[in-house]
Amino acid sequence: MKVAIKNHLAVLMVGVMLFGGVVFTTQQAHAQNNDEILTMINQLLEKIAVLQTLLEQRTSLEGGTKGESFSVGDEVVTTGSLKVRDDASIYGGLLKTQLVSTYGIIIAGPQTRDGYMWWKIRYNNGVTGWSASNWLHATGAYEAPTENKPVNSVTKEKKTPSCTVTTNKRVYLRGDDIKITWTSKNANYLTLVDANGEKDGLISGASDKLDTKGTMILEATVLGLPDITLMAVAADDEVYCSTVIEIQDTEKVATFQALLNNKEIKHIEDVSKNEALDMCNDTSNQYGAYNFDYGDVLECLWNGTEFKTIDQWKG
Repeated sequence: MKVAIKNHLAVLMVGVMLFGGVVFTTQQAHAQNNDEILTMINQLLEKIAVLQTLLEQRTSLEGGTKGESFSVGDEVVTTGSLKVRDDASIYGGLLKTQLVSTYGIIIAGPQTRDGYMWWKIRYNNGVTGWSASNWLHATGAYEAPTENKPVNSVTKEKKTPSCTVTTNKRVYLRGDDIKITWTSKNANYLTLVDANGEKDGLISGASDKLDTKGTMILEATVLGLPDITLMAVAADDEVYCSTVIEIQDTEKVATFQALLNNKEIKHIEDVSKNEALDMCNDTSNQYGAYNFDYGDVLECLWNGTEFKTIDQWKG
């Protein structure tokens, strides 16, 4: 088809030149100066330039000068602006002009017509139609920009880990047990962060790697406002979560109870654990000397927990 267009152009150029020659012959007798002749020559040259431009536009939009051979099922990409038609012909209805780097799959063809090899392509932007092969390349043979190429594989979204940590209360006394609870998301494991040498001064028997959720007991061994910090660790990321507690320098007080054969014989409020131990010993001495019989059992409790048992007294 391109050859035919060139032949038409050549005929037109010859015709224009012959026509121009007649004009020159006719008008030369009346020309007053050479300026009129130069003007007519320039007009002819302008007409020739217009015809050449039309030829280049038709060639580029249909797709260059060469075509590759493909197979049905091949993925192809446009290497320039390329028309998509409803029939394998330059006279087919125009559906769309695809931009460079538009991808598609060949679903039918080829058909040779009008000087081109035509392939039916289902483009990734939803258009299906016939395009000339001249500006198509197989994706394996052409390194094209990828801005219009769809992602065939799902890109795995990076998930950032997160964590939370809480305690069973806000204020503790030195020596108390601190129960912490933590949860996390997108983490492989957690770890208790070291600070001041011993987990911010809090004593723990925990291993280096903790489960992604759980509970743990720390001992309040420092004063002030220590923070409890955990680090959630993922494959290529890590984040921190923390909570601040208060540890007061006040000895803890609680209720002391002495039970003789499960019957309360003493009940004293607000005593320390050391005071409770002394009271337990005093009670055992007092009741052991005067009121214990063989087989009696004395139990001492502080803060509701038994801490000493004395049994099998001899009266």
